[in-house]
Formats: sequence, C-alpha cells, structure tokens
Amino acid sequence: MPPSTQATFDPALRPGTVRRLSASPEALARPNGFRLPLPRWVLITLAVTAAAVAGAPLALFPEGPGEAVLVPLALVAASYPTYPWVRFVWTELLRGADSVGERALIWFLLLTTATAFSLVSVSLVGGAVWLALRLAPSTAALVAPGTPGAVLLWFLPVAVLVAILLLRRPWDSADLAAWHRDRYVVPADLGFTQSHRALNKLQRTTARAEHAHRVLGTHVGLDHALPLLRAEEWRLARECLHLDRLRDRLAGHEIGGVSAQVKEALAPQWKVLEKASRDLDTEVGRLDAFGRKIQAAVDTHEEWVRLQRVADQAGDFADLAARAPSPDAGTSDALTHSLHGAEAARAVREEMIRETAEATARLIREQVGTAG
Repeated sequence: MPPSTQATFDPALRPGTVRRLSASPEALARPNGFRLPLPRWVLITLAVTAAAVAGAPLALFPEGPGEAVLVPLALVAASYPTYPWVRFVWTELLRGADSVGERALIWFLLLTTATAFSLVSVSLVGGAVWLALRLAPSTAALVAPGTPGAVLLWFLPVAVLVAILLLRRPWDSADLAAWHRDRYVVPADLGFTQSHRALNKLQRTTARAEHAHRVLGTHVGLDHALPLLRAEEWRLARECLHLDRLRDRLAGHEIGGVSAQVKEALAPQWKVLEKASRDLDTEVGRLDAFGRKIQAAVDTHEEWVRLQRVADQAGDFADLAARAPSPDAGTSDALTHSLHGAEAARAVREEMIRETAEATARLIREQVGTAG
C-alpha cells in the first residue's frame, strides 16, 4: 500500500495545515526559499490596496488629471499577461539553473521581459480606453475626476484583482511549506537509499494502520495506536534525516580519495554512524512488522467479505440448479461447500483480528512505557 501522504509531518501541526500541504506535493518538495512575514498573496493584496487608497485623491478631486483614473485599469490589465510568464520563468527556468551565471542570466531575462510585457499591456489598454473616451466626450464626462464614475473606475479594477488574489491565493502552498519547513520530512530530503527505504517503511506502516482502522473499526484498538504511530513516524523520520546528513558529511570527506591517516580518523565516526543506523533499522523493522500484521488482518477480512458474498448468493444458484431438468448432485455439493468456505474464512478472520488487537495493545504498552 502506498504511503498516505508524500511527507511525514510533525503531529503537532494543525490538521488543516497538514491537509493544505499534503494537497501540494510540489510545494512540499520545492518550498519558497525564504520566509516572508506574510504569504505573498497577502503582501500583494495589502500593497495594491494601500496604493489604491494613497492615489485615490487623483480620482476623488475634480482638479486631478483626467487620464489618472485609467491607471489602475491599465496596471491590473497588464498583470494578467505578465503573471503567467513570470510564473513560467520562476518555476521552470530559474529553479532548474545550477550555476550563478545561469541564475543571473535568467533573472535578467525575467526582469526585462516582465517589464516589456507590462509596458506593452499598459500602453495598449490605457491607450485604447483613453482613445475611446476621447471619441465619446459624453462618456468621458461620466468618469471625470471627482465624479462617481471616476471613483468606480479607480477602485473596481483593484477590487477585482484583490478578489482574484483572495480566491486563488497564488504561491500560498509554497509560502506555507517554507513557514513549516522544519516540521515535515519528504523523500527529497534524503540522499541515500537506506534512508529512503526506512522512511518508506514508516509511512507505509502508518498508511496501513489508517486503512485498517477504516476497514476493521475501533475494536482492534487502532484508534488509540494511530496517534502513537504518527508520533513514532515523525521521531524516526527526523532521525533518518539526521543520520542521512551525517552520512553525507562523512561521504563528502572521501570524495576524490583520501589518505590512510584521514581514513583512520574517519573510521570511529563511521562506526558510530553504522551503529546508530542499525538501531534505527531495528526500530523501523519493529513498526514495519506491526504494519505487515495489520495488513494481513485486513487482507483476511476482505477475503472473508468476498467469500461471504459468494455464500449469500449460493441459495439463488441452488434453486436454479434444483429447477434443472436433470439436477447434478455434484453441483449441489459444491454450492454447499462454498458455505463452509465462508465459515472457515470467518474463523481465520476472527483469529487474525484477535492477534492484531493483541499486537496493537502490546505496541501501545511499549510506546507508553518508553515515553514514561
């Protein structure tokens, strides 16, 4: 069974935050590179609103320049063709650049093209509206500075932009991931196969327990075990990340070959790391064995459900066989045998569920004892 999420989260994170982050795997793997005091869409909304309010006298007072009321409309219209291009350069080109020179070139491309897009859009939209107003003097009088039309023309484009920002919340997931970057672990954080394998086992165990809880109900005790499993998954995932970074640091010392003296100095550190890795594998293996047991119970339960459905419809087929012109005794025996198969599967299911409940209770006792 695949893991329930793409990441292992700190159990202390709010469920709503976990849902929002889990819904955006790309943001988890590639969060915003810096933490802002507020999400970017909030900052843009505040900046746009503040600029509109600060410039409102241009539209509110009759002595203002007539063309000024077109500024918000032109700027907002310019943002629509500019935003997709900036997003493409940022996500597809800039993040894929390796060297400083490539990044500088892409930044130059981003700034120049975005400026060009904006200027062209502002010129086209503003020029078109200005020309329309010149050709229709009566309409121009309705939006002259100091009129209700001017106020509407000034604030309406800003209100539309703010509404879109509130609904779409661009970059929200990436900013949220940056805020909580130290409270989740994703496979991309790990550089070694051993660490990947351990994290996958941890996530798979929790996913199996969640699935078993939905299928088998509360009498197995998984409703009490799941919080402990999530806490253990988080603790061991953090340990995976810590050991992975130590392994990467030691491996970095050996790139390009090292002298015997350096190898001798590194040997005790490698020994400590391998001992810690074995201890981690033991803990992960214990949880993985529990996950396999509850998965076996789920498989047995689902097999019993299928056999029970077959047994429930056996009576209909027995009646059909009895109405045959020449009834076959072997067919009747086979249909009766299907009932025994369901009973046998039920007995196996009950035994597996009993063992799973015992294993769950044992796991809870061990975890509570360790925490105590």
